Amino acid sequence: MNLLLRIVIPLCIMLVSAESMAGSSEEKAERLYSKGLELEVQGKPDKALIYYRDILLRYANTEVAKAAKVKILNKQPPVRIKHYLAKADGTALDTKTGLVWMRCSVGQTWQNNRCEGKAKRFEWEEAKALQSSFAGYTDWRLPMIEELRTLVYCSNGNKKPSTTANNSGCDEKKYGAYTRPTIVKAVFPNTSPKSIVWSGSPHANDSYYAWGVHFYYGDGSYYDRYVNRHVRLVRGGQ
Repeated sequence: MNLLLRIVIPLCIMLVSAESMAGSSEEKAERLYSKGLELEVQGKPDKALIYYRDILLRYANTEVAKAAKVKILNKQPPVRIKHYLAKADGTALDTKTGLVWMRCSVGQTWQNNRCEGKAKRFEWEEAKALQSSFAGYTDWRLPMIEELRTLVYCSNGNKKPSTTANNSGCDEKKYGAYTRPTIVKAVFPNTSPKSIVWSGSPHANDSYYAWGVHFYYGDGSYYDRYVNRHVRLVRGGQ
């Protein structure tokens, strides 16, 4: 019995110590995070970043590290690509419209400055009901057709596509061949060339259809609501 106790007791101490160390790491990370927040309030964001980076370096496996990573991403200056300000947090501001877009389609994951994984497809009603919390915002929504059409980019120099729902897209006969998908790929990486994306606009005269954009051609058209299509969410506007 004495021998058993000599084996069991040290094991219990080791387990308790391990739990204490895990808890202490979280607590230490929280203290660093609080100091970072205090510095932000004091108008010292550069010094706050030192604390957030320290958390990632020393306590990368804690829950606090996830919040610190978001803070760091939000502090990185956006990159101007055409009329977009592309941010490292996976969002892009269209400086012409004021709309903020997710750089990835729903289902993909923003990692290493690109969209990883495969985009999901949804029926129109499912797409309308989507809710998302991303990059610190919870007011993401399905864009209206006029908003979605502003993402179309014709690399052949075609005139700016009309923002009306139904049009011919990028005009190959008149302006020559163009790159597909018809979107600024540096801003919206890994977009499927054959992607049809839902808008939140129903067809005015037929409840069986809703409007979307086919980013192979760059045209807006109406589609069967009960067929699965891709989704890219937006915030702002309206």
